Amino acid sequence: MKIFNKRNNPQKAFTLIEALVAIAVLMVAITGPMYLASKSLSEANLAMDQAEAGYLAQDAIESVIGIRDTIAINNTSGDWLLGTNPAPWIGSLSLGPCVCNLTGDKCNFDSPKSVVYCTLDSTSFNWAVSTFSTSHQSIDLGPYPALPMTLTYNVNPQTGATTFLKYGYDGYVNTVFTPSTAPPGEAVKLSKFTRYINIEENPANDNKDEALISVLVTWNSPMGLQKFPLQRFIYNYSENL
Repeated sequence: MKIFNKRNNPQKAFTLIEALVAIAVLMVAITGPMYLASKSLSEANLAMDQAEAGYLAQDAIESVIGIRDTIAINNTSGDWLLGTNPAPWIGSLSLGPCVCNLTGDKCNFDSPKSVVYCTLDSTSFNWAVSTFSTSHQSIDLGPYPALPMTLTYNVNPQTGATTFLKYGYDGYVNTVFTPSTAPPGEAVKLSKFTRYINIEENPANDNKDEALISVLVTWNSPMGLQKFPLQRFIYNYSENL
């Protein structure tokens, strides 16, 4: 009887319900911190991507300003954005491919079916119309709606280690990405970022020497499609244009 009572004493063991409750409490105690850690990591990665997108947007604006300055220095007549040969922009330095002030919402990135944009490689040795990749067709803000920017790395010939060199549009041949075209000692791959640029002349319709540069950088993340917009006003300071 003593042995039977000892083996069947309910105070000496867990019931099934108690075990399930203990497991549930343990799962909550573990998954809570794990979720917070995962959420913090995602937010940190998003912040890094936003900072990088900000640099790319500012780079585009500074490139447009540089072209505007070059036109002002080298031209004594013509349009201050289009230069002396505004159309069809062949063989001349012109911001014409980026000008979007046509009918409708041509300058509005929120109107993907009608917006006009250009892309500009700020790392090109010679700024010319060939520097641009233009599209006057519809723009779809889905995965890779236009040419994504490329990442170029220097490759150490001895160790094979890579170091970041630049963002640009290297590796494209007739809009087809062919990383094998990278120069010796360099490696090229697609980045996650796509960049759109357009310029609206005289946006308030009261100053023909004013223009608005708009840049939109997009990329895909685990949190969905991300967008980084940036705008800046520029002005014609040349007395000859």
